[in-house]
Order: sequence, then structure tokens, then C-alpha cells
Amino acid sequence: MSAAVSSKRWMTIPEAATYISCVAYTIRSAIWAGELPYVKAGNRIIVDKADLDRWCESRKRLELAFR
Repeated sequence: MSAAVSSKRWMTIPEAATYISCVAYTIRSAIWAGELPYVKAGNRIIVDKADLDRWCESRKRLELAFR
């Protein structure tokens, strides 16, 4: 990840995907599902880094091994 992407507050979908190491479709799916807030800026969709971080935190799970 480039330092420019990690220091930006607002990110495009491809930048957000790079920031969390996923594909752009994952970000779009979260937006379409209403899980990730976004702003429409002209013809671009941008997401706030803080919202993206919160979304990632909310998806954390602890998988327990069952015997």
C-alpha cells in the first residue's frame, strides 16, 4: 500500500480496496448492502477512511476450534 493512500481521509473504491487488501467488488458490495457509508462526489463514489476502519473492525471474528 502506498503512503499516499494510507494518509488520505477520503478514498475512491479502488483506493479503499487497496487500503484493506481486497478487491473493489468487496467495497461495492458493502456499499450496496448499506454496511459502508459513502459520498457521491460527481461521478465518483468515495468512502471515509474512518468509516472503512470501523467497517473492518465490525467484521472481525474469533473462530473457535470445535473438537
